[in-house]
Amino acid sequence: MIKFHHFIWRADFMRMHGLRVDRSADGAVRCCHVYSDVSTEELLAWGRDHSVPASWLHRSRLAHFDFWGRWLDLCDARGVPHKVFVADARSALGIPEA
Repeated sequence: MIKFHHFIWRADFMRMHGLRVDRSADGAVRCCHVYSDVSTEELLAWGRDHSVPASWLHRSRLAHFDFWGRWLDLCDARGVPHKVFVADARSALGIPEA
């Protein structure tokens, strides 16, 4: 299943996909991790269906895409709670539940 985890990035600036992203007035950049709790192949297929370049995939730890700005329109607004995201990441790494 494709899942969405929303988070706030606070930094002077950041680079994603080679692009500089300036912070907002309050220092925050709204972002979203898009990941699959099934397989990387499912995530890549979702990316193809939504015109997301495969080169944007982060394969370290839990495979995911990072979205911000106009790309947030692809993210389900509900998203999963942080604890679900952490549990899914631990599962992907083969780490038993705490």
